[in-house]
Parts: sequence; structure tokens; C-alpha cells
Amino acid sequence: MSEDHDENLDDTFQEPRKKFWQRSSRKRPKSDVISLSSMDISHDSSMIKNKKRKRITEFATNLLSSTSTLQRSFGLTANNSISIIEDDNAGPSKRTRSNCEAAGTLKIRSWLTDIYNNIDNKSQNNNDISKIEIKKQEAIYELFCGENILLNDLQIFKEYYYQPLQSTDIFTQSELRTVFGDIDMLIHIHCKLRDDLIEIRNSSGITDNIGSTLLDWLPILTQPYIDRCRSQIFARHILDEKNLRNKKFQEFIKKKMEQPRAVDLWTYIDMPRSRIVKYPILVNEILKRTNNDCEDYLILKDASIILTKLLDKINQSMGEAECDLAKIKINIKDNSYDTDECIKNATQLITEGQLKDSKGLKFYCFLFDTCLAMTRRVPRSKKKIYNLIENVIPNCQLNIDNNYDNSNCELKLNERLFILRDEHDKRHWIDAFNKINCQSSIIKKKKSINNNNELSPITRILRNKKMIKRVVRERPI
Repeated sequence: MSEDHDENLDDTFQEPRKKFWQRSSRKRPKSDVISLSSMDISHDSSMIKNKKRKRITEFATNLLSSTSTLQRSFGLTANNSISIIEDDNAGPSKRTRSNCEAAGTLKIRSWLTDIYNNIDNKSQNNNDISKIEIKKQEAIYELFCGENILLNDLQIFKEYYYQPLQSTDIFTQSELRTVFGDIDMLIHIHCKLRDDLIEIRNSSGITDNIGSTLLDWLPILTQPYIDRCRSQIFARHILDEKNLRNKKFQEFIKKKMEQPRAVDLWTYIDMPRSRIVKYPILVNEILKRTNNDCEDYLILKDASIILTKLLDKINQSMGEAECDLAKIKINIKDNSYDTDECIKNATQLITEGQLKDSKGLKFYCFLFDTCLAMTRRVPRSKKKIYNLIENVIPNCQLNIDNNYDNSNCELKLNERLFILRDEHDKRHWIDAFNKINCQSSIIKKKKSINNNNELSPITRILRNKKMIKRVVRERPI
């Protein structure tokens, strides 16, 4: 009974998915570790997702002919604790900055409305700037506004959750570092980009070149974000355990959520991951509006490539963290169940979830890139620990019977029959096993290519001659 009860509990803190910047049109079951649902679990998240918000750049075309003020509300709590670097020679006046650029601004409009139309020097008018240039400036300004919003949220995160929890015994110091990371470092990183964007804006409110600024800033961003996104996998696990077992933590969260305009803890923890996926989109928007002969064009291309590689590294790092977390959950009592140490040598967790055989026995299965491990939940355990109860099945021995009747929710794996919850769950497990087979075939091809490259040219020629002779001898007379 306890086994069924624990497995039916809703996960309060959902896990980040791999390829998290690629959106999917349908959701997978909660048992899937590579969850395709968003990591935003706030109470209003479903309502927010249904509201389609256009980016500032989409409004730029109509700004020249329209006199109405375009406003974009982000629903944030005002907080002026983060200051803006002000320089009289760097751009618009102090009055304009104090009104439009303060961190925690509740309504962010557009570059044309906030900056260009409010500069002190009125020698130019809107007709002097092309529509493409306006869209470029809008994209740059959206990048700037995003930094302001993030800095405001990080400050609220620190004051609203981190500092109060420091004075309690709910988390150990190690757990606090894992859950919250280095907030001050993140604030410093994003303050630098925000301040640099102000400095490179000229007296007319126009930013001519941004590429070199981004290239100088990206090395500062890379490693902290890889470490932070990796630690989010373990942060989710810690919060999940605290939410299920720790009454003090439950009361703390309840009191926070009862306050007006409260935002749940995981939404704040997920801010760095949510922000990093937007940078390639914003840089590409700026790149589209930059002329090919401009000196900034190639630099922006390099920045876009660096950001794409960074997302790949983050994805790989999060995948390794998911695998490490799964290994921690598995208790191998009998080493004979895994003599080849397939679990220890695994580097990727494909998926995990419950499977039920034809006899009604339930197993919690972990599908690694090396093997399939079948376990059962340890009864009356405060943590999610699973005992390995059978020999692991190496991925080379996994065989899905595709000819088996597909009209029901049954899956034949080797000689065993498993019953799935529904057709979607069945499709998910079939896709996971097919992914294992594809990876195995790719690894074999790479090994054969590497072995062929290691041979000297003379050896390859002799081997090819032997193969030709063998083929000639086998021909019928």
C-alpha cells in the first residue's frame, strides 16, 4: 500500500528536461525523468502560458504610424535596490533613465517609446531611422530589459527566500548551496552586461555595435551557468524530499504563498535556466537586423555559435546529473546482479518509470545508456531508494518485439510481457528503447571508422586487396 501511495504522489517540483530549449506539443507521464513539461510550477503558470505575449520587436513596424503607447506588463514587484550606472555622456538624460531603466520597472514598453522619444536632443526625428534599424534597436533594448527584470527577480529571490532560510535549520549549508547556488555571482554577471549595454548607447539613444560586448561577456557567463543548471537537478530532488517529509519547510512555503503576489520557490530557482535559453534567440534577432557588410555581423555570428555550444554543454551536464542522481537512488545489495558494473559505467539516463508485468508485479525501471535496471521501492524509507532485484539487462541484449499486437497497452521485452498505463506510455517506452538501439549502432560505426583510421595506408591497401581476391574466388565459374 505504501508503495502505491508513494508512486501516486504528484511531484511538486517538476524536473528539467533534456533539450529543454526545444518545445514539445504534448506532455509525457510524470514518471519520465526527461519531463517535457516546464520547470515553472507556479500556481498561475498555466494561465500565463495561455497568454501569448509578443516581443517588443514585433511592434516596431507599427510604431512610426501609431501614436499609442505600447505597454508590456511583467507583473513584478517593484524593487529599487539595484542601481543603474549613470553617465551624462553615455546616452539619454538621468531623468529618462530613472523613469524607464530602473530595475523592477513594472511596465516595459519599447526602445522607441522609452529611449528615443525621450532624449533631450530633438535634432532628429523618427523618419531619419529605417524600420530595420528600429527593429534592431528594439531587440537590443529587449535584451537590456530582460537583464533588468532578471536582476530584480534575483534580488527578490535572495531577500524573500534565501536569507530567511539561512536562519533556520531546514537546510544544511551544503543543501543551501545546491538549492540556491551563488546568487551574488549571478547578480554580478548580469549587472555587468546591463551596465555595458548602457555605456555603449550613444547620446541619441542608439546602440551601433553590440557584438564585441557580448563576446567579452560570454566567457564570464559560461562555467557558472553550466554548474548552476547541473545543480538544479539535485536541487529539485532536495526540494522534493523536503516538501514530502519536512513539516517546517511545508509551513514556510505555505506562509510565503499566502502573501499577496507571491511567486513559488521553484520559479525563482529556475530563473537562470529560463534566461539562458533566450540569449540565442535575442542574438539571432539582432543578427537578422544587421547588415552583412557591418563589422558587427561576423562578431554576432560568433556569439550565436558560442551560445548554441553553451546550450549543448548545459544539456550534457544536466543529463550527466540526472544519471548520477539515478545511481544514488539505486541500492545494489547483491553485486552478482551487475557483474559488469553497467550501472556504474552509465553516463546517461534515458528514462525511468513504473512497468507492470503480466502477473501484476510492479517494477520501477531505470533505462540507462548501458542497461535496463529493474528495482522496487524500499518500503517505509524516508528517501526514494530502490533495491535492485534482478540482473541488469545490457543494452545489447534488449529486444523489443515490434511484431507483437500493437492494439493494446502491452509491450514485449525479450521474453517478458509488460502492461503499460496507456498508449502514450507505451509509445514513450518504445521510443526510449529505440533510442538505445540507435546509440549502439552509432557507437559501432564510430569504432569501425576509428579502427580503419588507425591502420597505416599500406595495411589498408593490402586488406582491400585480400577482400577483392576473396570476392573473386567466390564467384561462380
